[in-house]
Amino acid sequence: MNLQTCIDDAIVELELNHLTDATLDDADAIQECIFEIADSNTPIYYSDIMECADSDYGLLHNHSDRAINEMSPMNAIQLNIFDRIEQALFERFNEWKEEQEEEEQEAEEREEEREEEERFWEGEEDWEAEQDEIWKNEKETSDENPAHRGKG
Repeated sequence: MNLQTCIDDAIVELELNHLTDATLDDADAIQECIFEIADSNTPIYYSDIMECADSDYGLLHNHSDRAINEMSPMNAIQLNIFDRIEQALFERFNEWKEEQEEEEQEAEEREEEREEEERFWEGEEDWEAEQDEIWKNEKETSDENPAHRGKG
């Protein structure tokens, strides 16, 4: 198990189980959801932790803001793994949110275009009705005009 596998698994869990939740409109719910997913995808066995560290040496040297002084080196690495997973989840969530906003905007634009087209065709029908009325009036006036009766 390397770090990228942990991140990928966490992102899949986020996408499959949580991105469609209505509760993700609440910032606290988002934070809690991402924390839980990152926590459940952070390795707990030393061998898995060391495999992750082997795949990314930065995990050995970075110091998390959450670290406490008495923390063992293995716990510090585990915390760095957690931080990386959490960061990746927030990035994916923000991408998803931007995608949702773009889709909503596109849907609004399509609706506006549809309404505009509908108004156009309603106007076209009004124009046709006006033309029919004009032609009808012209016919009636030409039928009433004695100068036009003998022609045909």
